[in-house]
Amino acid sequence: MKRKGRKMRRLLPLTWALASLVAGIGTTPARAASDREAARAAYAARVSQILYARTYLDRSAQGFRMDLRRPARGFVRIRFEIDSSGSVQKFRVLEASSDLHARKAEEIVSGLRAPPPPGGGFTVEQMFRFR
Repeated sequence: MKRKGRKMRRLLPLTWALASLVAGIGTTPARAASDREAARAAYAARVSQILYARTYLDRSAQGFRMDLRRPARGFVRIRFEIDSSGSVQKFRVLEASSDLHARKAEEIVSGLRAPPPPGGGFTVEQMFRFR
């Protein structure tokens, strides 16, 4: 009997430690911050994938690439905000090689629907390179 009691005493702290870790009680602020940063980095990568798909799979983008009147190469750097529902609220072209490239980047970003970001809104700065 005594032996069983000792075993229970040893298991209780272990059980409590496991339960507190599962519940998040044992997490430190630094670890929670790094988890938030990791979630935001993963979200940024997901938004980048969505933009890539919109740029290369969209029919209008294909037409843009095949249009002989377009400039051969160019770039656009754009900043936009995604609200808590995943839609783009405002965007601003920071730098562009031409107005045509800037308009195309605005078209790509303006129709973007992304999954809801972790922790509310999300600001993205993206570079588009047209070849």
